[in-house]
Amino acid sequence: MVSQQFGGKIRVLRSDNGGEYDDRGAFGAYLADHGILHQTTCVHTSTQNGVAERKNRHLLEVARCLLLAMHLPKSYWGDAVLTAAHLINRLPSRALSFDTPLSHLAKNHVVHTSHLPPRIFGSVCFVHVHTPHRDKLDARSLRCVFVGYSPTTKGYRCYHPPTRRYYCTVDVTFREGESYFGPRQGEISTTSDETIESPLPIVATSPLSSPAAPIESPLPIAVEQVQTEDVSPVPVTVSTPDSDDDLHIPLARLIGKRGSTKHPIANYICYSHLSPAHKAFISSLSSIMIPKTWQEAVQVPEWKQAMKEELRALHKNNTWKLVDLPPGKRTVGSRWVFTIKQNQDGIVERYKARLVAQGYTQAQGIDYQDTFAPVAKMNTIRILFSCAASRRWDLLQFDIKNAFLNGDLEEEVYMDIPPGLVIKGSERKVCRVLKALYGLKQSPRAWFRRLYKFMMKLGYIQSQADHTLFIKRKGNLISILIVYVDDIIITGDYLEEIIHLKEQLSREFEVKDLGKLRYFLGIEVARSQQGIFISQRKYTLDLLEETGMLGCAPVDTPIEANHRIDADTGGEKVDASKYQRLVGRLIYLSHTRPDITYAVGVLSRYMHSPSIRHQQAAFRVLRYLK
Repeated sequence: MVSQQFGGKIRVLRSDNGGEYDDRGAFGAYLADHGILHQTTCVHTSTQNGVAERKNRHLLEVARCLLLAMHLPKSYWGDAVLTAAHLINRLPSRALSFDTPLSHLAKNHVVHTSHLPPRIFGSVCFVHVHTPHRDKLDARSLRCVFVGYSPTTKGYRCYHPPTRRYYCTVDVTFREGESYFGPRQGEISTTSDETIESPLPIVATSPLSSPAAPIESPLPIAVEQVQTEDVSPVPVTVSTPDSDDDLHIPLARLIGKRGSTKHPIANYICYSHLSPAHKAFISSLSSIMIPKTWQEAVQVPEWKQAMKEELRALHKNNTWKLVDLPPGKRTVGSRWVFTIKQNQDGIVERYKARLVAQGYTQAQGIDYQDTFAPVAKMNTIRILFSCAASRRWDLLQFDIKNAFLNGDLEEEVYMDIPPGLVIKGSERKVCRVLKALYGLKQSPRAWFRRLYKFMMKLGYIQSQADHTLFIKRKGNLISILIVYVDDIIITGDYLEEIIHLKEQLSREFEVKDLGKLRYFLGIEVARSQQGIFISQRKYTLDLLEETGMLGCAPVDTPIEANHRIDADTGGEKVDASKYQRLVGRLIYLSHTRPDITYAVGVLSRYMHSPSIRHQQAAFRVLRYLK
């Protein structure tokens, strides 16, 4: 089209890294034969192809409006996108000084296209049926839905759902104030078991009607054809299986109620046994959306402020200095991680942004030596909870702000300037890291060494069963501290020492008192006169949502009775990394759900080479969790 219609040649083609653009196949050979340079955007960097991305968004937004305004099912999305392109080309644009794209193009090129008056997409239209196609008693018109404009014929495209036929004609009467499908009684849920079948590809029976061409350009051009004296509509036959006439009626009208999943997650969660304060806490825990990238975070003032505070803290602690990268050295990257901190009433105390180095690119012996640092064992935490419940000890939680920055870095480590941070005049410099930044392999060890020296100075004894547990006794009284990276729990009945410990921690480090323990390592802690209840409710809901299983049908057992799950060496294999991630999360969940321990143990045997059979068994565990 570029060469024939506009007398030009394609010199450069830019695309993403999709498999359909693979240079190793026939497509790449075609580009090479014609001397076309193929450029690709960086991974997850769609902004490098911004013109196409913005035009795609424009087309989608107009198509969405066309569908929703006249209550059309989503199965008509193809017609809606083609109609959107047709209308956009004929609407004034501010970028063209309020000229239309079509007329702007026509200034330099001859444009062959029809100029039919625009009609309302999705409205009722009556296509005239001429004599050869009806007898004396048949209706003289068909009630159809208007679905767009033909790119190759000077006519309107109308669709007749009962017979599943397209008509391309100018002999049509419109009733634009009436939607063919009428107002919806509810939205169609994408998680529903019922689906609306899309119109199948068109098989043309006449040269006057051809399939709608795919959108290859933001400006599809149609060729105007000479009309013959016979202007009767040409039926286009669609080869489809026999089906009911009401196939294209919106699902909500068929079932008479709001379409939704048959198994809403709300039917499987009960909060009636919780106190009002704890209900408010877990509600707040689930209500705030945490951004995945720094580009999302800077759009929200609270997260943007949190990023600024983190950078100020890094500057205050002299975490790095800007230098030129020495020859032979390499840098590590960094990324932002976001979370929220809440008090014991569930009120958000602060939005927390943390800059994390991408330490997985470090090489042992070059930019790190030892990495081992102990973390609290889950069994120790459970025993601590048990003691606190039986002896009625308070469980107090503290958070060390920028804990790793309290550890000194002995190795020579260089890091790229953090994403989102612009330092004028230093664009080519790198950060020489001086403190134990989060993400570096040696950081946990450096921080724990600092904390260990502090606790020994206060007279605490380190447990040999769990090195993150520190104990101090006075007669029958006891004070206990356990640490998991930068989260600290303090308990015991030695109240005088606990108060003293809190004061000393605040002097030595920047500490945030979070009050009574409510949420720790993804575990929710609820306390009453009967004891302590631990649950991974939010963790489980997040897992179900991430895997798309919130609307799944539940089952009564985590694994089939008398199952025969084996290595399944001949079965079709699945992505091992995704399977390992899923089973890993189930393993962590088994700390509070011993009922899935056996099933998860069976799944763990096949982490190295999982098949579809193993994946289905893992999904069964998710259905059981629901």
